[in-house]
Amino acid sequence: MSAPKFVPPEDESIKITAEGIERFRNDYQALIDTIEASGANVLVSTQMMAGLPNCEPMDRYLGDTPQQIQTNSEIAQAITDAVREVAAANDLPFADIAADVPCNDSLLGDSIHLTREGHRVVAEAWADHFQFGSY
Repeated sequence: MSAPKFVPPEDESIKITAEGIERFRNDYQALIDTIEASGANVLVSTQMMAGLPNCEPMDRYLGDTPQQIQTNSEIAQAITDAVREVAAANDLPFADIAADVPCNDSLLGDSIHLTREGHRVVAEAWADHFQFGSY
């Protein structure tokens, strides 16, 4: 059975907007605020995604048309950039998995979900970035 594809519908109306990214940032900030209000410590990490530049070509997971593939790549980059910006603005412990961990078929099972090996590699990267037990 083929792997699922997580793609937007083939529709020209799907666009990344400044307003949409600002809503994403605001929602992310609200999540951080809620976690901190609970007394927990926040650790932030970007996500490995097939649409990011450091991922070996995995276009088959990004859509069936050049427009879908481009849109998914733009969405992945916009989300990753926003997570980086919010983490920096809050001066939070941060792991840039999207930049630091090579992305390929052995680590990513579809456009956004890690394989078993991917989970192991990301966990090791987190352990390298974060001093667990010191928070």
